Amino acid sequence: MPTLRTVGTPALTMIAIFSVAVNLLMLTGPLYMLQVYERVLTSRSEATLVALSILAAALFVAMAVLDHLRARIALRLGARLQSALDRHVATATASRITQPETDIRDMARAIDAIRALPAAPVFLALFDLPWTPVLILAIGVFHPMLGAVALAGALLLVGLDQLQRLAIAAPRAEMSTASRAAEDADATLRDQIATARLFGMADATASRWRGARAAALDRIVVLSDRAGAFTTGARTLRLGLQSAMLGAAAFLVIHDELTAGAMFVSALMLGRALAPLEQAIAGGPVIRAARDARHSLAALIGPADTPPRAARDPLTARPPLVIRHLCVAPPGATRPILRHIDLTVPAGAALGVIGLSGAGKTALAGTIAGALDPFDGTLRLGDGDLTALPPDTRAALIGYLPQMPCLLPGSIAENIVRFDPSASVAEASATARAAGADAMIRSLPDGYATRCDGVLPAGLVQRIALTRALHRRAPLLVLDDPTAALDDPGLAAFGHAVRQAKAGGAAVVIMAHRALALRDCETVVVLSEGRVIDHGPRDAVLRRRAGPEAQPSRAAAPS
Repeated sequence: MPTLRTVGTPALTMIAIFSVAVNLLMLTGPLYMLQVYERVLTSRSEATLVALSILAAALFVAMAVLDHLRARIALRLGARLQSALDRHVATATASRITQPETDIRDMARAIDAIRALPAAPVFLALFDLPWTPVLILAIGVFHPMLGAVALAGALLLVGLDQLQRLAIAAPRAEMSTASRAAEDADATLRDQIATARLFGMADATASRWRGARAAALDRIVVLSDRAGAFTTGARTLRLGLQSAMLGAAAFLVIHDELTAGAMFVSALMLGRALAPLEQAIAGGPVIRAARDARHSLAALIGPADTPPRAARDPLTARPPLVIRHLCVAPPGATRPILRHIDLTVPAGAALGVIGLSGAGKTALAGTIAGALDPFDGTLRLGDGDLTALPPDTRAALIGYLPQMPCLLPGSIAENIVRFDPSASVAEASATARAAGADAMIRSLPDGYATRCDGVLPAGLVQRIALTRALHRRAPLLVLDDPTAALDDPGLAAFGHAVRQAKAGGAAVVIMAHRALALRDCETVVVLSEGRVIDHGPRDAVLRRRAGPEAQPSRAAAPS
C-alpha cells in the first residue's frame, strides 16, 4: 500500500532540509536578544544595534519563506498520497481484493484521515522534534541547572502525551461507533423516507435519525473536551516551564553564575524546545487517526500487488459452458445455497432455469457471472476456467443481466458500452439494434444522451441493461429474470435478441420467472433447494412440472 515514504521521498527530503534551516533560523530571536544584552547595552553602539536588527529582520524573512515552502510541500504531499491511495483502492476493488462486506465509505474515510496528516501542523512538528534535545543541550551549556530544568519539562510533556493517549482511547472508539451509526441513519433517512411516509412512519424514522446524530454529537463533544483539556494543559505547562526557567536563571544571575542576557535567552530557547512536544500533544489524535486508518485500510483492501491467477488464452474462450459439481455458499452462511450442480450449455443453445422462489436461480446466475465464488466444483467456458480469470477478462466473456438491473450515472450510450472510452455512440446504437432497443432509445427526448442518473421506468432500465449484456457479442449470456418488467414490444425484442445471440454461437442461460422467457430454450432445468431435480428438453420438462415451478407468475418473489 502506498505510504508517505514510497509516494513522496523527494518531498520528504525537501521538508527535512527546510526544517533544518527553519529550526536554525528560529534561533535568530534568542541570539539577537543575547547580542543586544551582551554587546549593544554594554557598548551603547547604535550602529551595532542597527546592523543586528537588519540582519535579524533578513533572517526572519528567510525563515518565513522556508516555513511557508515546507508547509506547501507537505500539503501537496498529502494530495499526492491521496491520489496514490485512490488508485490503489480502485485497483483492489476492481480486482475483488477487497472484502465483500467492505463499505467504500470506510475506505474513503480512511484515505481522508491519512491525507489529513501531512496537512496538519503536527506533521511539521515531527520534523522539528529532533531539535528538542539539541536545544536542551544548548540550554545546559549556559548552566547545568538550566539544562536539568529543561529536561524535566520535556519529560513532563512526554508523560502528558502518554496520559492523553490512554485517556482518549475509549472516547475515540465510542465516537467512531456513534459516527458510523449516524451515517447509517443518514442513508436510511435518504433512501427510505418515501416508503416511511407511505406507511406513516416518517416521524419515527426522522426521530431515529435525530437520535443517532445526537448520540454521535455527544461522543464528539466528550472526545473534544478531553482532548482539549490535554491541549490546554500542555500549553499551560509549557508557559509555566518558561517562567520556571526564567526564575531559575534569575537565581543564577543573583549569584553571579549567569548573565542577564543568558537568562532571557534560556527562557526563549526552552519555549522553542518544548513547542514541538506541545504540538505533538495537540495533534496526537490526528497522528493516531492516520495510523489507525492505515491499518484499517490495509486490512480492508489487502495487497493490491496480488497477481491474478493465470488463465490460458481467456479472450478466445468459446462455449460450451460446462458446470461440474458446483457448490456455493454466501459469505458467513452455515449451509450451501447451491449443491452439486452439473450442467452443460453448448454453443448456439439456450438453457432455461426454473424453480420456486428461493430455489437458487439467482445464486446460480451470480456464480456464473462472478458475483459469488464456489467453494467446490468447476465452471469452464470451453477449455478456460472462469473462476481463474481476472474480473475484467471474465466480464468481457459474459453478458450478464442481473435480476434487479441498475444503471450507473451517465448517458444511456455510456451504460451500453460499459463506459469504455474507446467506444462510440455508433457502437452503442449497433448493439441496441441487435437487442431491438434502438427505436425505443431514439424516441427519448435526448436519445442516447439521456442521463441515467435519475429514476427511469423499470422496463426501460431492463431493456438498456439487456442491451448492455449484449455489448460486443459475449460468448456467454446469463440473463436473470429478463422479462420481469417488459411489455409486449419488449418481450418481442428480448426473443429477437436471444435468437440473434444463439445464431452468433453464444451459449445462453435464462433464469425464468415467466414461461414466455423459455420460448427460445432447447433445454430446461428445475432447481429446488439448490439442487437440480429435473433436466431435459423444454416441452418435456414443462409437461412434467405442470405446476408453479413450470408456470411462475410475473409477480413471483426474487429467488
